[in-house]
Amino acid sequence: MRYFVYFTFLCSLCMQSLCADTDPALLFPKIKMEVVSKQLLETSIHASLLETRHYPDVNLTQLRLENGMTVWLKPTDYETDEISIKLAALGGYAALPEKDRASGELAASIAWESGMGPYSSDQISVLLYEHSLDFVPKIQAYSRSVEGNSRKDSLAAFFQCINMIFMQQNFNQVGLQAALRNATNSISKIACDYDHVYEAMLLQLNTQGVRALQPLSLADLSQVDFAVARDFFQQCFADPADFVIVLVGSFDIEETKALLNRYLGVIPRKNTTLNFAPNFTASFPPGITQKEIRLTNRADSLTRITFPWQKPMSDRKIYKMAFICQIIEARLRRVITEQMKLSYGVDVSYEFPYFPYPNNPWISIRFRCDMERVKDLKRLILAELKNLQDNGVDKEEIEEIQRLEAGSNDFWLRDNFYWMSMLTNYYLWKWDPEWIYRGEKLSQELTPDYVNSLIRTGFTLTNYSVLTATP
Repeated sequence: MRYFVYFTFLCSLCMQSLCADTDPALLFPKIKMEVVSKQLLETSIHASLLETRHYPDVNLTQLRLENGMTVWLKPTDYETDEISIKLAALGGYAALPEKDRASGELAASIAWESGMGPYSSDQISVLLYEHSLDFVPKIQAYSRSVEGNSRKDSLAAFFQCINMIFMQQNFNQVGLQAALRNATNSISKIACDYDHVYEAMLLQLNTQGVRALQPLSLADLSQVDFAVARDFFQQCFADPADFVIVLVGSFDIEETKALLNRYLGVIPRKNTTLNFAPNFTASFPPGITQKEIRLTNRADSLTRITFPWQKPMSDRKIYKMAFICQIIEARLRRVITEQMKLSYGVDVSYEFPYFPYPNNPWISIRFRCDMERVKDLKRLILAELKNLQDNGVDKEEIEEIQRLEAGSNDFWLRDNFYWMSMLTNYYLWKWDPEWIYRGEKLSQELTPDYVNSLIRTGFTLTNYSVLTATP
């Protein structure tokens, strides 16, 4: 279990609208992006960099473009010619009134299906195919982003696509109709997706019905307004100073600076009237809440017991919460296996329901079993949690988790996508990125007294929810 949280990384959109048996390069004339000359590289490197900072512990360079956009560059040699990229800003369609929520949620899809600059959406797909790019623009409840992968020689094309997102949007009725068709198909499939429906119900229960976190319905699509969606998208990508762009992978910093200046540094700042600041008045339900829902097409039941985390969150404390989750998971697996012969896939993790904001986190215990075993497992889990709070864990249990953590850290700290996700989160949370390394080491120094104190005070057995889905 890893402690960072990020939304599912979508697969490439390159070929969605093209026939799988046809070479897309044959369907359209070859699309040529602007070639960046050596002279441009040499003259643009320092053209509009206003700020430079280096974080030595994580080999991270910070730049500030003239238009206010922040850049975090972390060159690595983990993968040959692979660069993970994310452009991100806080604030999404949750900032809209409820009546406009569907328009805001579909805005990115309408923009994508409308094409960008001189290119149709199909031509953009060809462009991505020819340059081996993954490029996914998204607007979610509390964030705006573009995420993808690139080769070193395709960075200019990737940055030019970002430039077009800001400066050459092509909202049109063709894009609207395509987005509505895609959304209709997606909603129809989601209704049959057991896990997706369960997660939506969990969010509804534990956030006490925050509408922005609930999936769209077919009825919602009838409220999509083209003008509202267009204006909202334009405001989402109006001010480059709202954004950070994070690059992790195999690239040359000086060449990348020139490309950033050429394509992103020229994006002008525009005023926006929309207030993206979130409203977190919603909170975890008080007391103990238990709910059972019926989901067909499953042979077993799924249960999650969720506890709101009682401690403040910071770059120095997130690792401690993650460590507690692993301590609890290891203890529960051992006790459940000893008493019931199987572990029933018990898993303990923490989540940020308002991601990318780290507000109101919770820890969640999940297991699957036959319906007749749900009550026994729930009773056993709650009893063992009380035992943990009353009697704590011993030094040997802690050292075993620390040993497993060390091996896991060695793996994740050599993964470009992990670093891109973590660095993006840390920037948005205004946390020190060097704690990505320091925090990993910090968990190796936790003592039994500290761990047991956190188990006693991090959550309470008088405030939790239980959601069970039955077949």
